[in-house]
Formats: sequence, structure tokens, C-alpha cells
Amino acid sequence: MQLQAWDARRAADSGVSRPAVNLTLESRTGTIPRPLEAALLFVPLFFAFGLILVIGCANVANLLFARAVARQREIGVRLAIGASRRRIIRQLLVESLLLSLASATVAYALSRVVLETVVHVAVRSFPADFGNIRIEIPPGDWRVIVFLLGGALASTLFFALAPALQATRLDLVRAIRGDAVGAVRPGRPRDILVTLQVAGSALLLVCAAIFLRSVWASAAVDPGIRTADTINVTVLTEDRRAAVLDIIRREPAVHAVAASWPNGPEAATATIEPVVVESAPDAAAATRPTVRYRLVSPEYFDVLGIDILQGRSFLDTERDPAAAVAIVSAATAHELWPGASAIGQVMRFGPEADALGEPPIASAASPRSVVVVGVARDVAGFRLAGVRPWAADVYLPVDVESARTTLTLRVHGDPASARRTLIDHAAAVDPNMADVSTLQTLASLESYLLSIPFWLTLVLGGIGLLLTVSGLFGVLSYLVAQRSREIGVRMALGATRRAVALHVLSQSVRPVLGGLLTGGGLVAALGAALLATPAADTIGTTVGLFDPVAYAVGLSTISVACFCGAVVPALRATRIEPLLALKQE
Repeated sequence: MQLQAWDARRAADSGVSRPAVNLTLESRTGTIPRPLEAALLFVPLFFAFGLILVIGCANVANLLFARAVARQREIGVRLAIGASRRRIIRQLLVESLLLSLASATVAYALSRVVLETVVHVAVRSFPADFGNIRIEIPPGDWRVIVFLLGGALASTLFFALAPALQATRLDLVRAIRGDAVGAVRPGRPRDILVTLQVAGSALLLVCAAIFLRSVWASAAVDPGIRTADTINVTVLTEDRRAAVLDIIRREPAVHAVAASWPNGPEAATATIEPVVVESAPDAAAATRPTVRYRLVSPEYFDVLGIDILQGRSFLDTERDPAAAVAIVSAATAHELWPGASAIGQVMRFGPEADALGEPPIASAASPRSVVVVGVARDVAGFRLAGVRPWAADVYLPVDVESARTTLTLRVHGDPASARRTLIDHAAAVDPNMADVSTLQTLASLESYLLSIPFWLTLVLGGIGLLLTVSGLFGVLSYLVAQRSREIGVRMALGATRRAVALHVLSQSVRPVLGGLLTGGGLVAALGAALLATPAADTIGTTVGLFDPVAYAVGLSTISVACFCGAVVPALRATRIEPLLALKQE
């Protein structure tokens, strides 16, 4: 599957096709090769769908174990008249293989329809501010057919061989007479398969609950900046900056324009040395901390709604780092000058080069001293992937017209409508001159990205749960049908209907409980493994890996569903008439 992205809006408005850009992943050592990239992207999908395949195969194996009880007389007769055990096993495996091949054929046809639908929904739901996504789905070829055949053969060998071996291990005399042979009853193998199914369903549904809770939590996070009426404009062609500013300033919906650098999600960094002006015994004058700094225009704080807690903002005449003034965040002020006022303090920037390259104005990161004129409120930013745009420890002044700066606009009315108007006006001059997006979209991007694994795990978990419940229902129904005579004897000896129902339900308590514990433990182990990775900080803040409510909801859902699947055969067992059951052969 090939992923490509482009800005279809500007291309459509200008009538010019912009070349597609292949999406790549970057690592510390460079660009990841495409085969490895595809593997990294789709490993979670392979695991999730493989888990559903295992649940489905375990369901079929469970039904085959139960079916063996119903076919033991038939198999006993075949063995009695001279059929070898190997031949009967081969026959049972062929039957299972035909079932697997038929399932693979139907699954392939459904997969094309489902894949097209999922791709269409994903493309249509992607935020328009970040361009459109084009996902090319290659047609099925011989490799897909080979994979399906291999999967059908492997599932037959792994999940149909054991029931076939169990079905042919019986007492011929008792089997021909119609008595249930204990060796054929799916006791421990049945429990193991039910446990496996419940564990897989629990893994998926608990993950779905975790992602749902994370989506709700991300929607309630306050980034600390204005997002309702704010637009971000990135100038793509620097020699067109004047034209972009002219279009923005002529737009009636634009109330104010601010500029900032760098354009990426993280602020630039520099080493500073605080110089104490007002002596304080606990001032950290000897430390050389690394701080994040950002170049901002005087309008920046008003446009984004960042309050100045002490001192003042930049003056209109202070639009260059050479003005030697700075504004620090509240947390930075407390860290550098505990117990003292930050206003009037002096910081000396070190000579270290910045990791983001040279700023728009070379004097921004050069060795020099600046005076703190204000303390700004701390900005939380967005939690996704550690993104903290518009937040910094130290703010330095810059002009709106400075090159390589990003423009932030505060508009009247609907920001989406203002965005479309700006795109239309910019596309009339040059479709590639600027990239326009609303901060509302960026604020909702975390919830959007978390909703993707939520729906994936919810749908797959629902399918797995449906398979589990149907398998549990089928197994208990077969057991009730085959043990009707035994149940009749119990009732004839005085067993109540309630006792019979509880006896049938008890057949599923142990495997279901084992599956719940196993599935919950797997989710917890997966969460602990993720927290041990380099991305632990990001994952830990955006996803509640150990949310007790999510665990309780997921496991309770499975428990209730399994109880509903088991209660019907239990009630059916209570309606068995003892006299009729005792007359059975």
C-alpha cells in the first residue's frame, strides 16, 4: 500500500497539479528503507488481524471438539468395519481444509470491499487543513493467493488436527452403542480454547476502552493558547512573503497578525547564564541551563491569548533581538530566580550553535545579554508526540516581516471560512506560496489520531467477542444435547432446575475467568513494554495505559457477553424432561 500526500485544495484552485510527495519515516540514522517502513506501519495491524484469526480458528476448533461428540457413533462404525484411523483423520482434515478454503475465498472478497470502504472513510475524514491523503490499494496478485492458501493450510493443521486425533480415540463398543465416550468430550482442550478466545477479545476491547478514554481526555486538555479564532500561515516561498502579508492585511476578517520562529513544533534551544542584578542568596547565578527560546513579534501574546503576569510585553519599537529584551515563562522565572522578581534580571546567551540551524536574525542566538522585561503565563501546548508549538522558556522579539517566520492570525467569525478565503486569494497569485491551517484542527488532531486505533480495536474486539460468544454458545449447546440423558438422571434423582442451570454455567466459569485474567495481564504487560521504549514520555501522557476504568469496562463487557452466551444453553438444560431423557438410547 502506497501513501502519498498533497495539497489538493490549492492544486484544484489553481488548476496546476502539484507533484505528490511520498510519506517517509525519519530515524536518527536517516530515512528508513521503504520495506522496513511498511513493516513498522502495519505491524500493529498484522498483530490485530492475526489475533482475530486465532480467535476464529479457536472457535472452529472448539466446535470441532464438540462435533466430535455427535459423530463418535459414526466414527466408531467406520472403525469397526475396517477403516483405519489414519484414513478417518485424513478425511476429517480434508473436511476442515475445504472449510478453510471456502472461508479464505469469502474473506478475500469481503476484504476488498472493507478495504475500499475504510480507505474512503479515512481519506474523507482526514483534516483538510493538513492537505489530503491518497492511499493507493494495489490489486491482489499471486502473492495474496499464496498467502491465503498458506493461511488456510496452517490453520487447518494447527486447529483441526487435535480435534481429529481426539475424535478417533474412542471405545468402539460404547461408541457403536451410542454412549458418550469420555475421551472424546472436549474437556481441557475446550477450556484452553475458550480461554484463548476470551483473552484475545479482552486484549482488544480493553485497548479500545483505553483509547476511548484517551480521546475524551485529549478533548478536555487546554493547550493554553487561543484556538477558536486563530489561523496559522506558513510562507512556502520567501520571495513571496510581501505578497502574502499584503493578502492577509487586505482581508477584512483578519484582526491581528503575529510572527514567530521556529516553524516546527519545538522551540530552539540555547545555553544561558543568569546574571543576578538584584542579589538573592538562593539565586542560581552559577548554573548554565539549556532553555527553549522563540522569536516572537509584539502582537504574539495578544493574538494567542498568552497573559503577561508581570512586567510588560514587547513594545512596538522592539522588533529585533538586538533590542536586548526578553520575556520569560513563569516556570523559568521561578527556576532561575527563586524568591526574587524576574523583572530586570539579566541573562547571557552562550555561544553554542542551535540544533535547528541559524535563526532568521543572526543576533538572536549570538553571545549577548538580554534584560527580562516581562513574565508570561506558562503554555502547556499539545501533548501529541511532544508537540509544544508556541511555547518557550524565553521569548525574544522579532518583526512580522522577518524571513522564515510563521504568521499567526486572529480572525473574526468562522476561522474555517477565513482560511478558505485566504487560500483562494493566495492561489490566485501562486498556489505554492503559503500553507494555511486553523489551530482548531491542530487542537483536535490528537483526538483524531487516537480515534483511529479506537475504532480499529473496537471493531476487531467486537468481532472477536462475537466469535467467542458464539463458540461458547455452540460448545455448551452440544454438551447439553449430548448429556441430556445425564441431566435427566440428575433431575430424576432430585436435582432442581436451578442446580442444573448452575451446573451448565459452571462449565464456562473457569475458562472465561482465566481468559479475563490473561487478557488483562497481556494489556498491562504491553503497556509496561511501551513505557520502556524511548517514546514512553509521549505515550504515557497521551494514552492512559493503566486506566482502571478502561480495564473495568472492557472486562465487564466480555463477562456480560459470555454470560449471555452461556445462559441460553443453561436454560435449555432446565427444560429437559427426565422421562423422555431416560428413554433415549
